[in-house]
Amino acid sequence: ARVRGESMADFGPRANEVRAGLGADPSSGKLVETQVQSGRSSRAEKEADKQNKGFSGTPLWKIQERFKKASEDATSLAAASAHLQFPDGFTPYEGALYWSDKRQCFWQMG
Repeated sequence: ARVRGESMADFGPRANEVRAGLGADPSSGKLVETQVQSGRSSRAEKEADKQNKGFSGTPLWKIQERFKKASEDATSLAAASAHLQFPDGFTPYEGALYWSDKRQCFWQMG
């Protein structure tokens, strides 16, 4: 809330305070450039200082939806592979391996 007699110009930093914060002499009337504009910093350094560097910007709900769909696909695939039966003539050997005496070969489930 504003106090009577104060204008909006009385709130926040004044122009000379902002200029001093940017490293300029408050008494000079020169234009104050950012570090990138003045050449004291590179564009790559500016990109490295970004707050959300490394994040795609994809909304969280969309990421969660993709994760949920992928986990559902994985569980349905696991359920489908559990119902696989080994071919006729093969007998269980070890783990997921099956042996056929007739063909003299192994068959692996999955």
